[in-house]
Parts: sequence; structure tokens; C-alpha cells
Amino acid sequence: MSRLGKWSAGLLIGCYLSVLAAGIVAHALKVGINGNTLSYYFVWDMFCGWQAYDQRTHLIAESSSGRYYEVREPWGEFQPFSNLGRYQYDVFSHMMSKQINHILTHTSHEPIDSVYVVQEVWPKQYNLPESLWEEHFGGERDRLSYFHLRAVCRDDGTLVTLHHDWTNQQRLNAVADNPRLRQEARQAQSSFGSWYTPKLHSSGQERHESVMVPFGAALTRMFLPVMAMLPMLMRFPRVRELYSTDGTPVQMFELYGNGPVLPILPPGAATMLYSLMVFCLFCGVIGWRTRTSLAVGTILYTYFNLLDGVGTMTKYSVIANHLLVLLTVSSCGKLWSVDEWLRKRRTGEVTSLPRAYPVWPVRLMQLLFAFIYFGAAITKIQTEAFFSGEQMRSWMLSNWNYENPVGELVAMWSPVLLVSAYITVVWEILFGFLVWNPRLRLVMLGVGAAFHFGTWLLLGLYIFPAICLSGYLCFTQPQDVLRVRRWFRSLKFTSPLRGRIRIPVPALLPAGMVWAICGGLFALTALEAEVRSDLYGMNSDSGPLPLQEIDRAQAMHMIGSETPLREKDKFFSFHLGSLAIGGQLANRREDFEYGETLLAECNLNPPHEDMWVECVLEDADHHAIDTVGQVLTREMLRGQFIYRLGNRLSPGSYFMVLRSAGQEISRRSFTLSGEPCQLEPGVFGN
Repeated sequence: MSRLGKWSAGLLIGCYLSVLAAGIVAHALKVGINGNTLSYYFVWDMFCGWQAYDQRTHLIAESSSGRYYEVREPWGEFQPFSNLGRYQYDVFSHMMSKQINHILTHTSHEPIDSVYVVQEVWPKQYNLPESLWEEHFGGERDRLSYFHLRAVCRDDGTLVTLHHDWTNQQRLNAVADNPRLRQEARQAQSSFGSWYTPKLHSSGQERHESVMVPFGAALTRMFLPVMAMLPMLMRFPRVRELYSTDGTPVQMFELYGNGPVLPILPPGAATMLYSLMVFCLFCGVIGWRTRTSLAVGTILYTYFNLLDGVGTMTKYSVIANHLLVLLTVSSCGKLWSVDEWLRKRRTGEVTSLPRAYPVWPVRLMQLLFAFIYFGAAITKIQTEAFFSGEQMRSWMLSNWNYENPVGELVAMWSPVLLVSAYITVVWEILFGFLVWNPRLRLVMLGVGAAFHFGTWLLLGLYIFPAICLSGYLCFTQPQDVLRVRRWFRSLKFTSPLRGRIRIPVPALLPAGMVWAICGGLFALTALEAEVRSDLYGMNSDSGPLPLQEIDRAQAMHMIGSETPLREKDKFFSFHLGSLAIGGQLANRREDFEYGETLLAECNLNPPHEDMWVECVLEDADHHAIDTVGQVLTREMLRGQFIYRLGNRLSPGSYFMVLRSAGQEISRRSFTLSGEPCQLEPGVFGN
């Protein structure tokens, strides 16, 4: 490498590591993140604040004749991450106006006066399958959906009225219970708004060599683009809807309040560029015009991800983006590639030992994972209720990802979540320090592989673990490949072509020209297929597809219903046991003996107001024996009642009844057995 090349590489390494370090510091101190779109690429806040309530958003159009229609794509919703439509992931309503205007423009319907944006909310425990519901809750599964009017828009999507979302409204209701706070809040209201956003869119020691045979980079090149392509291939038929001027693209810059920054292309141009991206990523996999393919594919991959911040861009897109950039500047195409095969064919070279190349791109890939995990650990440490398991439980019971039946089962055992939370954070912090140790490298990578397998099993994530495990291949060392080669040769397998003299074969056309011709043909074919598909059905004989009409009574119930939250829906669960780990109930029991301690624990669904909660001990005939209560303030996620089973009780069957606001929330039966002895009378304690 020339002196200029060394200086350039050193400058790139220094800048890249500085930006990654700045992202860690900004994330830890919460500085310089808001309104900064690029921070999404360097801040690893991959643990979201999942809520205790699940929600769906409905768009209901009211016509001038008083009829109601469901504003939903009649050509079929695009489902980016699970069986939910793309619009459901727009939790902050950034694409609300675009979605309304887009659907009403491409469908046939009566003149529309207003479009109502309605939230449907319900507690997540009702997402459990029937078998788990019966095991942990029992009784009738009386799920009640709460409807909340979020906004009112015109037929072109223009916002008329905007209200707080349901969760914030519940918090405000809790504050409203305090007369003093309510009075002071009214007195403190300002008549001058200072918030102005001019860009807001109005709509042992190991020797580390400086050169190395690029086994790890080549393996990563062969697998990572495939995993990055999978979600993009799923979006291929929807390029017009997601990324063109005839669709509803919502740029990442808009989500950060910076307005649209990137140009949005017509459907034909967007389709051709999208197909070129797929072609280039595929060429990167096979190693044909490797550096050019990866460079073009990475640029287009970044562009299309930034163009759709609602249904395409995720953190796995960011990780894939980093790795693709580093693969582009690496020598990953010098091994196991079409380029290398063409070189040997052109020169007549029979075989040769793999050559060594600068190792710094691979080192940056490895350091990237160290920064990712360290940043993720910071996120978990800063996330409320992560170490108690409530956050993970809410995530596992959500339906925002693919099916996760194992996660739904584990979600009901908080001690498992608590222990795994500590193990995860410890591993994420230690990864960047121990993965360089030859003796611990496979251990740390093995734990990482198990962790990512767990995200698939427990959370229903598919592409994220696939991207990360593909990136793990950059940790491959030459000795690892040599061990595999020695094992393969021990099988006594020989190729009939081995040892054959090769004659140099000149190329009929330059490889670059062939590559360009193939890419152009692929793009033209994709363009023709997109035009013929007629996604919106605008060119059919019957004209645009109609909107689906909904019952007027149902529409009025959704629009005008503001049902108060049931008292029972403020609680997640109520169980009895005798062992607590980390302040949480660790076992479930129904049979107790004299002298044991009974723990009654209730888990709450935030947000909720300050509550007085009672636990009532009843006999088999439902006569109250003892009652004790405690205040559960709005920031609390659980409450516990402790009862020492003394000789005041006779052997037999009893009930523990949870009550709040004078209503029975839940009851659990238990049996007391054994012989009463000289024990203190049973008393409650908190």
C-alpha cells in the first residue's frame, strides 16, 4: 500500500471510530440526538419502550350522504414486519395525511366530508393464546377495546383537529385527579408558543497482523447481502406505493422533523433503480465486479431505506448499511468470487495460495459489533422496568413482529425475564473486551448466536438476527478455515479438474460491459413487470377499486365512544406464591401449610392513576376474614401483600381477592393444610 493509501486508510479508520464513539457518548448523556436524523445510524437504542396496551389505528371516512367507509387499501395492505399493515407502524402519525390522500385518490367513492383517525386500545394480556389464558387467568376472556378519536382530517389529508393519543390522555387523566396540579397547570398556560420548526414538512494474547487473507470478509460478503436483500425483495412489488411519487413515502428526515430531504422519483425511475439495487447486491454475493456492485448497491440500499422510515428502515437496516460500506472498501472480492475466477481464467493460473490484504476493514466490522452491543446495554440500563421484566413481557405479548408462541409462554414468568436481563447486559458490555481473546472468542460469539436465536424464538424477529449472525462471519480467522480444509481433505475427496493445466482464455467482452448490460436488462424487465402489474387497479375495465363501507352504528361507536378504562384493565395479573426473586413473585402455588408465608402479587398496566388496592382473605363460603390495603402510586408496576399463615386459620380452602375502587378485580383460591401449632396469628404485612 502506498503512503497516500496508508494515510487515507488511517484517516477513514479514525473518523469512523470517532463517530461510533460520539454516538455512544451522545446516547449515554442524551445529548445531540433529537432532530438529528444521522444519529439513527450511530445511536444503538434498539430496545423500544413497549407499552402495556396494544393498539391499532383505524381510518374512517364520512361521506356527504352520511355513509361511512373504512379507508384501507382495497388492493391489499403491505405488511412489512408481521401480519400488520404498514400504517400500523406509524405510531406518531407522520404518514397520516399522506395515507388518507393516497387511498382516497386511488379509489372510487362518494364525496368525502371528513376522515376520522381512531385508536383502538386493549390490554396486552388478551393477546395470550387460549391455553395460556386459561392457565394464568382462567374465567371469561372478556376483552374490551377502547376507542379514542386521535384526529380529524379533510378528504385530502389536511389536518383539522388533533388530540392526544390514548396513552398520554390516560396520563393526563391521572394528573387531573389532583385538584392542586390541575389548578396550577391552568394558571401556568402560556399564550405564546415558542416552538418553531422551519424545516418541518407541512404534510491469551493474539497477534493482530496489518494484513490477512480476507476469509472473514469474503464469507460476510457471501451471506450478508442475501439477508439484506430478503426484506427488500418482499417490497419489490410495492415500489410504486412505498418509494415513488405515486405512493406514500415518509422519509426518515420527516420523522425527525427535518422535512423531505431526498428526491422522490416517478414510479418508473424508482422501479429501475430498485431493481438495479437488487442486481448489485446479488452481484456482490457472487463477487462479480465486487467493489462496483457493493458501492452502487449500498448507495441505493441507503436511499430506499431512508425514503421509507415507517415500513422499511429499522436498526437491522442500519447494521447492514455499516457492514456493506465496510465490505465495499475491503478486499472481500479477492477470494471465492467470480472476479477471482475470471482473473485466473484470464491468466491461466492453476492455483495459488490466497494473498493477504489489509485487515483494517474487517477490524472495523468487528469493532462495529462491540459498539452496537455496548450501546444496546446503555439503552437497557436507561430503560425503565427492563431489569424487572415488565418491558420484555410487554414486547413478547405484542403482535408487532412475527408469531412467537414460546415468547408468550416465557412472558408469564417474570423471574426468567429478570435473570436473562442481567445476563444480556453483562454479555453486551463484556463483548467488546473479551471477543479479542483467542480462548474466549468462540464463547462470546456462541453466547451472541444464542442471544440472536432467542430474539427469533421469543420476540418473533427474523431479519435482525440473520443480519447479525451474517456479520459474525467477519470474526473468522485463517486458522478456522484451515481446520475446515484439513477436515475436508481427510474425506479423500478429489476434483477431476485438480491439477489440470489451464490455458489462458481471453475475454470476448470486458467484464464491466457485460455487467452493465445485464444490469440494464434486469432493470428494464422489472420496469415492464411493474407497469403490467397495475398495483392500484387504475387501468382495469371497472376503474379504481371501491372503498369498503362499514356499518354506521359501528362507525359512530368508534368515533364517538370514549369509554372510561375499566378498573380490571388497569391490572395485568394476580397470583399467589411463596418465593420472591428480585422483588417479584418467583413461583405459583395453591397449596400451603401452617407456618409458611403467602405472597399475593398484583401486576399493573401503566399508565394508571394513584390507586388504593385491597387484598381480602375469604373463607370457602366467601365470608371476609381479613382485609388489608396499600396505595399503589402511578409510577408503580406491582404491589405485594404478605401473609403469614398462622393458627388463626383452620385447615381448608380459602380465597385471596384483589379489589380496587370497590370492585373485585381477581380472585385466587388456595388450600391450607397441616396441624395448627404454636404460631403467631396470621397478619398481613407490606
